[in-house]
Amino acid sequence: MTERTVMNPSARSTESIPVYRVTALRQGWLEVDRSSQTYLHGFGDAIWVPVWAYLIQGDSIPNILVDTGIHDPSWVTDAVSPCRQSSDETIIGSLRTLGLEAEDIEIVVNTHLHYDHSDNNPLFAHARFFVSRIEWDGAAEPFELQTDIYTGRWLAGKLTPFHYTLIDSKYFDIAPGIRVMQTPGHCPGIQTVLVNTAEGVAAVCGDAMNSPENIRLNTPPGIVTDVVAAMNSIHRIVANADVVLTGHDPGLEHGQFEGFPRIADFEPSIGDRRGTLHDQRVVAAVVGPA
Repeated sequence: MTERTVMNPSARSTESIPVYRVTALRQGWLEVDRSSQTYLHGFGDAIWVPVWAYLIQGDSIPNILVDTGIHDPSWVTDAVSPCRQSSDETIIGSLRTLGLEAEDIEIVVNTHLHYDHSDNNPLFAHARFFVSRIEWDGAAEPFELQTDIYTGRWLAGKLTPFHYTLIDSKYFDIAPGIRVMQTPGHCPGIQTVLVNTAEGVAAVCGDAMNSPENIRLNTPPGIVTDVVAAMNSIHRIVANADVVLTGHDPGLEHGQFEGFPRIADFEPSIGDRRGTLHDQRVVAAVVGPA
């Protein structure tokens, strides 16, 4: 294992900001109503959507996993919605396609604690976890319409509260060029990970957006606790990123590491809008110190 990197809320680098590689790891499929993905759009249209986790790698950091995926597809089918998952779509199977084992992951960032984003946390009890304090507190007493999708597995197995670093601030640097930004709406404590990549700033945003369709249609996900906050979060993601990596994008491929969806392709006026949203932009050409 590599030596653990010291992380802090104001990480600084005197060198040029590193460029990282992000790989999409499919964690299975869910059958849902299209309106659950795009608020007020697609009622009655049943579709299959993938579930995504993402691996961040770079020369100067340990392996970072964003979200840990579905643990038990049978439970999901019985309790939430029809679910299917092949062996290479489990979190262990998907890591092995890249030559990695669970022990090779040293840091896990949970965008939020819904079952499809955190249920495999116990497999990484050796790692350090980052989650927002708002999400941590909210998951203990969730909004009544989301109770069934918080399973509590983030404290299963050998995991304890002390495994988790709780993020209090609106922005938090995991490392130079990797910044967490709070993007509430889907749930109160969801956060987006901004990553400096060869394709620009990538926003790994969990379910703050389900797919780039949320940009194209200018509408939030269909499952939200706060519609206004969700739209504001989408606008902040658009203002701060060049490419977007969402929780359920059917346009991605398992193991994809380049050619990600560019925000400008879904929002043709993005250049003009960035000029009007300068107060919301917390990164420049690359992610750096806040």
